[in-house]
Amino acid sequence: MKMKESAWVFVAVMLIMATIIIYTLTITGGIESKSLPLLASGLCFVLAAAGFLREVTAKSFKETATEDHEGKKEAKIENWRGYLINMAWALGFLLGIYFIGLIPSIFIFVLFYMKFLGTKWRTAIICGVLTPLFIYLVFERAIGIVLYRGLFFGA
Repeated sequence: MKMKESAWVFVAVMLIMATIIIYTLTITGGIESKSLPLLASGLCFVLAAAGFLREVTAKSFKETATEDHEGKKEAKIENWRGYLINMAWALGFLLGIYFIGLIPSIFIFVLFYMKFLGTKWRTAIICGVLTPLFIYLVFERAIGIVLYRGLFFGA
């Protein structure tokens, strides 16, 4: 059985997340230092596994015989363009975490990414506020983990 190109992306994400999980379990320290990486990488692993299963079990469609060679080339370029756009979003999110901290970066990322996907401003603002609020309440207040504050807001 030949896998689609997009299925290999899920395999790569699962391998990276499995490596992070194994590494996190081997480092010394209390549960406080391990819980956030384990939760995040475990969630990413589960989502990548679900995406992989969806890709593998989905019925493939045959391309029409009327499509010429240039049409396939344009489709591949468009496919890579989508990957590059999403990689730029992820890189911007990581840089935001590094410079301004986790909570403000989550707000900014959720707000503008939802707007980029075509959501109405009201919905994007509500999700942009509720997501970091939930993460703050669970990790900072309930568990007592101090989340990364960033270079600009950190002490």
